[in-house]
Amino acid sequence: MLSHNLFDRASKAVQQCLAANVFPSALIKIIKRDIACTLPSLRLFDEKSGPLWQDLFDVLLAFVFVRADEAAQREKMELINIEELQNTYSLYVPGLANLAALLIMNLPTHQTLIVLLNLIAKKSWLRAIYGLQCRVDSDDHNCNTFAIQLQGYERVFNALLAERMPHIYANLHKASVRPDEYVREWIRTLFVPWVEIDTAAHLWDIMYVPN
Repeated sequence: MLSHNLFDRASKAVQQCLAANVFPSALIKIIKRDIACTLPSLRLFDEKSGPLWQDLFDVLLAFVFVRADEAAQREKMELINIEELQNTYSLYVPGLANLAALLIMNLPTHQTLIVLLNLIAKKSWLRAIYGLQCRVDSDDHNCNTFAIQLQGYERVFNALLAERMPHIYANLHKASVRPDEYVREWIRTLFVPWVEIDTAAHLWDIMYVPN
């Protein structure tokens, strides 16, 4: 079970890293770019004037630290060195801001981080994208595991589409549109950029709330 003060502890550690100038600037740029692409029409997450920008930014920084902590434990490191760990692990994957944004519109920051981590842990297809994993350019032979899992989910989706919606499947197949060209983006963002917010929330209820 995740600690209720996880956000506070992670945020404190992040602030210490920022003050010591040891939080990778490249990661900060990736996070800010991801936020800038998140529900821009709502202007809630605009860096200059969005009322929820700072909260979302803080949650995503805390998420990176949690992943770095996990990586440090895996590597048996006594101290968490985010700069070193990012050379081996993908500590942040773009698209995550969409998930955190929908949560932070309804929850305080400390709950948002915990729910976000639990959402990812609960669904294997989200873990395949946002779980702690090696960088694509890593030499570790285990780094292809998540990519193989994603391809498996896409094959299952394609088979179900052919069975349940054969006409749509036939049209997509005729146009040479492969599942990896759209399914992965749906999963990566949990539909947030593709449908109305209320519809996205309803889809989340279907996926996560027991009947």
